[in-house]
Amino acid sequence: MGGAVWKGADGQTSDVGAPYAWDEAAAFYIGNIQPVVGDGYTGSAPGNLYSPYEFNWKRDKDFPGGTAIHTAAIPIMNYGLINLRGSAYNAANVQSAQTTMYKIFLHRGHPRCDQILLGGLRQWNPQRGVPRGGLGV
Repeated sequence: MGGAVWKGADGQTSDVGAPYAWDEAAAFYIGNIQPVVGDGYTGSAPGNLYSPYEFNWKRDKDFPGGTAIHTAAIPIMNYGLINLRGSAYNAANVQSAQTTMYKIFLHRGHPRCDQILLGGLRQWNPQRGVPRGGLGV
């Protein structure tokens, strides 16, 4: 996702630039295998995706009173993609989508996610730098 944000800011908003990089992040997060059961979005986790998305799906079942992270992530990924394409490019919206996905990567559906996230952000030191691909991808 970090590469997509950088490419978008650099004006590479055609489908082979920033949107392509964002799609790569989505493929890593969700997976690129057809689910063996279901539609890959509702019902039980299929068990064959082996991805962070499927992990979050399983965690959602462990904490049924919380936000369904796996279903919340898809519109966020789509929002980021839409705001990276061509004349629709909007840096603030892309940054918002990226930040929200990082929150998802950090808390993984834990019921105390806000406390964990805030604690982690308090400890994060931007002077140490961030890996080229971003914080969570």
